Amino acid sequence: MRFDRDKLIRARELLGYGLEKTAEEAGVSKNSVLRAEHGEDIRPLTSRKIAAALGVEVVDLIEEPWSPRLKRWLQANNALRILMTDEEVLENFERLAAGSDRQAIPNRFEQETRRTFEEEASVEAALRKEWTHGGSLLPEPEDGPGLIQRAFSRHKEYSRLNREVLRSYGRYYRALEAVSKALYHDGRANDFVILNKGPQTVEAVREAERALQEEAHHNARGA
Repeated sequence: MRFDRDKLIRARELLGYGLEKTAEEAGVSKNSVLRAEHGEDIRPLTSRKIAAALGVEVVDLIEEPWSPRLKRWLQANNALRILMTDEEVLENFERLAAGSDRQAIPNRFEQETRRTFEEEASVEAALRKEWTHGGSLLPEPEDGPGLIQRAFSRHKEYSRLNREVLRSYGRYYRALEAVSKALYHDGRANDFVILNKGPQTVEAVREAERALQEEAHHNARGA
């Protein structure tokens, strides 16, 4: 989650809080508040603590990731998952984790991974089409003075949008993987999702996670 820098600074200055006071009231490190003000990703729990310390809701501080025009374009191109709020993402994962079938749950997460890959590929293809043929999001520059500068700016905008789309899908994948592993460690699923890693790395990760789970179960029995 990322906070809007101006919103965060305004909220703490209204209370007369500096960075240290905000961190103290929130029970987080000064570095966490500084990272939040620099627009870096912070954990949901940290964001809730900072918002509570400033007497506001998280939604009052978050950065709007998409401009209205880009949001309309994403909606038209079915970029469903990166348009979800953090709360909607968690609700989606909770729905996938519903039920008591330990085999069905990892299968649902695998299916969700495949659907997300397909959605991401479709959105990337639509963005490339905008770049090559022009459209409502990236119209082709008109002839006339300044054409080279406008064409260069258009290319920069395409690159920026592509990075932002990839980053947003990356956040979704990381959250999916983390929740999947948490369900495995909680004993609710008999497997978990591992993304974008080679076969040897995947096997090593699985072995390490299984060892951790076995150790946790052993300690629980011993207790």
